[in-house]
Amino acid sequence: MKTTMTTTTTAAQLFLCLTFLGKMMNMSTAEAAAASLLHDIELIESFLVECTSPYALCAFANCTINADETTASCGCYGFDEPSGISRMRISLIPDEGLRQATVEAYYEACVSSPDGCGVQLPLELTRDKTPVCNAMNDESLWPGADLVSTYSAELRPENNVQVDEDGNYLASWECEAAPGRFIPVCMGAPCWYSAPSENPYHFGQHNVTCTCPLVEVTVDYSVPGGLQDPCSKEVVSEGLYVQGWPGSIFSKLADNPELVEPAWIAVENAFPNNFGM
Repeated sequence: MKTTMTTTTTAAQLFLCLTFLGKMMNMSTAEAAAASLLHDIELIESFLVECTSPYALCAFANCTINADETTASCGCYGFDEPSGISRMRISLIPDEGLRQATVEAYYEACVSSPDGCGVQLPLELTRDKTPVCNAMNDESLWPGADLVSTYSAELRPENNVQVDEDGNYLASWECEAAPGRFIPVCMGAPCWYSAPSENPYHFGQHNVTCTCPLVEVTVDYSVPGGLQDPCSKEVVSEGLYVQGWPGSIFSKLADNPELVEPAWIAVENAFPNNFGM
C-alpha cells in the first residue's frame, strides 16, 4: 500500500522518541538520534500489522450517514471465528496509548531486521506480536463493541475485486472529487451484531453494523470492487481503505494525525452509552 507521509509531529511521536532514546544512548548525538527515530516512528505508523482474532470486514459496505453528520452506520461482514487473520493500519488505532505501544513493539522488531525500519516487515513476522492484537481479542479496543473493523482478502472475488499478476488491486470505479460530500473510512471502527440484511452494493448478507467516521471527498479516488457504482451521491459507500492509489480517501485520513483524533472522538460521541461516557 503506497502512502503519503505527513510532516506533522504529534506529542505521541515525540514521547516515543524520548522513550527510544533512553534505550539507545550509544548513538553519536541526541539530535541525530531524535531525527532518525522520529522518521522511523512516522514510517512505522504507516505500516500494517496482522492479527488473528474475530473481526469485521467493511471493504464492500454500504452505509447510512447518522444524524450527527460526522459518522455513518455501515453494514459489514462479521467474521467471528477466532482463527481469522486480518490487517490493521497502525496510525488508525483509536487509542493513543495503544498506538504508542504498538509502534514501540514494531520498532523493536524492525530495528534488528536486515532492512531496518525503512520498509514494511513481512506481515507474518509481527502477526499477533503487537499490543493492538491483544486489545482486539480481549475486546478492550472498543469496550462494549462485538467486533472491530479491519481488513482481509475475504470475499474479494465475490465482490468483483480485480488484481494484476503481482496481486495489486485494479480500480473497478473511478470517482471524482466532490467537496461537501462525505464518505466513511471504517478501519478500526467499532461494530455490533445486527439482523442479517442484504444490499445490492455488495455480495451476500451483512450481519454487523459498524460506526465509521466520515471524510470529505476533496480528491479523486478509485474503488476496487463493489457491485454498484459507489460514486453516486445516492450511494454512501465505504470500500476505500483497500486502495493503494495516491490521494485516496483512506490515505487522507490515515496519514493525517490531526484528522484521526477528531474522527474517533466523533465515533465515541455517536454511541456514548456503549463506551461508558
